[in-house]
Amino acid sequence: MQQNIENEISWSENNPWIKKGHFLMRWPFVCPNRHNYAWRVVRENTREILRNYLAQRKIRIHKALIAPCGVCADQDILGGLAEEFYGIDISRKVIEECPAMIYKKVGDILNNGYDSDCFDAVASFLFFHHLHRVGFQPYLNEFRRILKTEGLLFILEPGNLYPFGWLMSLGKGIFGNVSGLVPDEKPISPVKFHAILRQEGFKIE
Repeated sequence: MQQNIENEISWSENNPWIKKGHFLMRWPFVCPNRHNYAWRVVRENTREILRNYLAQRKIRIHKALIAPCGVCADQDILGGLAEEFYGIDISRKVIEECPAMIYKKVGDILNNGYDSDCFDAVASFLFFHHLHRVGFQPYLNEFRRILKTEGLLFILEPGNLYPFGWLMSLGKGIFGNVSGLVPDEKPISPVKFHAILRQEGFKIE
């Protein structure tokens, strides 16, 4: 089973599923300032964790891939942590808006054209929770192929243990997909995801 590429492109470029006029998409349920603050804290914390991890182990990343890279290539988290950044995304519009310092291209992660054992690190943030229908394994296998033997895989995902996420799932069941989720999108079970990562040969730290 393959990922619905057209759905992902539509979601990243204009999100046809979001219902901005719905009462659940207004204050107090939705507050842009609150959302932006929470988002910034998560990303700042992630950057600090990565910086400390690399510094403590004296790891130097020469070449890193961001997959998918999005419009900002996650530079608020990753900026300065590698000497060279490469980015891949299925949306041409996203790639055109991506920072110029990234070696970027339009493409499917599973058919990326990169050589085996060519990256010191791969960062894949907020991507796997879109892959429940197609499965995580094909993408993990591809990341393992393009990573060097001691390469690092950085993943950031919403977990299904967050109580507010339970309320959102309940709301979606009652009111429909008002917040603009991709049809295949939902939080991930940390326990199951960790088991799959280990099964595919990754060590979790």
